[in-house]
Amino acid sequence: MSSSAPSTRLSSLCAVVLWAAAGLSPAATVRLASFNIERGFGAPGSDSFEQARAVIARVNPDIIAIVEPQGGSDAVNFTNMAQALSYPHHLLSGSSVLDTTLRTGIFSRYPLTSTNSIQSPAGAVEMTRQNLAVKIDVPGTPRDPLVIVLHLKCCSSSAADSFRRAVELRRTREFVQANSIPALDHVLIVGDYNLVGSDNAVFAAPPLTGLPGRYRLGADVTFPLTYRTDPDFYFSSVGMAKLPVTQVNGATKTWSTRASSSSVLDYMVASSALRARPFQTEIYNSALDGPGLGLPKTGPLPATNATSLASDHFLLFGDFDLGGPEPAPVLTWPAASTISAGQALADAVLSGGAA
Repeated sequence: MSSSAPSTRLSSLCAVVLWAAAGLSPAATVRLASFNIERGFGAPGSDSFEQARAVIARVNPDIIAIVEPQGGSDAVNFTNMAQALSYPHHLLSGSSVLDTTLRTGIFSRYPLTSTNSIQSPAGAVEMTRQNLAVKIDVPGTPRDPLVIVLHLKCCSSSAADSFRRAVELRRTREFVQANSIPALDHVLIVGDYNLVGSDNAVFAAPPLTGLPGRYRLGADVTFPLTYRTDPDFYFSSVGMAKLPVTQVNGATKTWSTRASSSSVLDYMVASSALRARPFQTEIYNSALDGPGLGLPKTGPLPATNATSLASDHFLLFGDFDLGGPEPAPVLTWPAASTISAGQALADAVLSGGAA
């Protein structure tokens, strides 16, 4: 052993000891899910409610974005589900001019520190639904995640619907830009993107037919406007990209009633900071579930057909490492007692030091 080796290793040991002495925890990991529940949960006791409950309980996410909850009399079922699954923090969006029924929502074990929704600019009516943007206070990290719950215009491949989705994704990207979200932030845009229709369609002007009578395009939208069926086209300029998500058998479809390539409707799009840290993802299918299959799941194993009874979409989820808190600065390094070659590093005695 060289004479410099103990000193180097002791410096590392001192840093670890000071970290522990400061009461700091290691990296914070959060499980986040997205689930299109198909026009509301339904009433407690119904197949849709009970099987959706079983699916969510099986995956047991810390945070779950809910797509297609309904307002009106069905809003109480949203609250019923949050309470049944013991999520103390939950939020249902308001209605939109262009869709007064379907909403977006979120359940969380952790407090919601800020809430917003992505809106059309003044004078415009473009967004089909109010897509929530929620920051969540996850313990153990100074960089709390921002979760955007996306539900774009469904579901036709018509030119009008493709045009509307292109504008909605532009507004989503502008929201990220307007809020000065840096590359180091933990941002996830999850939900039902509905990116069907002709890829690389180019619009020289708004479609002449198919737009709602109340639709008003923002004056800032310029042409030509391109519609792509890959979310990366819209978000690469802000450092975001879709995550690879598959079922345990490698299938990629998220729309359970279809087997074609257009059956991938749901995505998880993440900031570069999240993609640079460890993560694991899965599309949950109860028909493929069993002990030791896929990511660890702590809830009771549901019926094989639970996902098909709960919704026409599969639930997507992932485990994300958000990083631990920043270490406190070392004010004074501790002193280490002398050890000789051949002694164990653990024989060293540290004294003093402050962080």
